[in-house]
Amino acid sequence: MLSYYLLNRSGDAVKNYADYYDTTVARNIANTAVDLTLRQLRDNSSWRDGFEGVSFNDGILSATLTDTSIGGSNYIKIAATGEYNDHSKTIVVLVEAVGFVPNGVRGSITANSDVRTLGTLQIDGREHTIDLTLIPNSGTFGISTTGTYSHGGELRCGGYCS
Repeated sequence: MLSYYLLNRSGDAVKNYADYYDTTVARNIANTAVDLTLRQLRDNSSWRDGFEGVSFNDGILSATLTDTSIGGSNYIKIAATGEYNDHSKTIVVLVEAVGFVPNGVRGSITANSDVRTLGTLQIDGREHTIDLTLIPNSGTFGISTTGTYSHGGELRCGGYCS
C-alpha cells in the first residue's frame, strides 16, 4: 500500500513540475513577444499591426497593440501572449507614447569615429516642452562617439558630450 501511495504521489510531482516548466516557457515566449514589439515601436512609433501565431522556440507568440489614455497621458497597450504545450501566458505592458529613438542612436550626434567640433554649434540631447522649457532628468547625450571627442570653438552642448 505504501509503495502504491509513493508511486502515485511521485507521478503528481512530475506532472506539477512539467506544468510549471511549460508555464515558464510560455511566459518567456510572451516576454519575447513584448521585446519584439518594443523593437518595432522604436523604429516606427506609429506601428500598431502586431502579430499573430508566429512560431518561436517550439511555441507560438502573438501581440496586439492598442492606443489608450490614462490620467491624461497617452499610452500604447501591448498584450503579448506566449503558448507552449497547451499552456498560455499573457503579459500586458503600457508604454508611454512620448516619441521614440531608434536603437543605436545614443545622442543628438552619434558617431562610430572620432568627433571634433569647431565654431558656435549648439547641440542639445535633453528633452524640452513645446515652449522650449527644459524637462529635468530627461533626454540623451548631446554627442556620443566610440572614438575620441575634441571640443573646439564655442560649442554649447546640452546633455553630456562623451
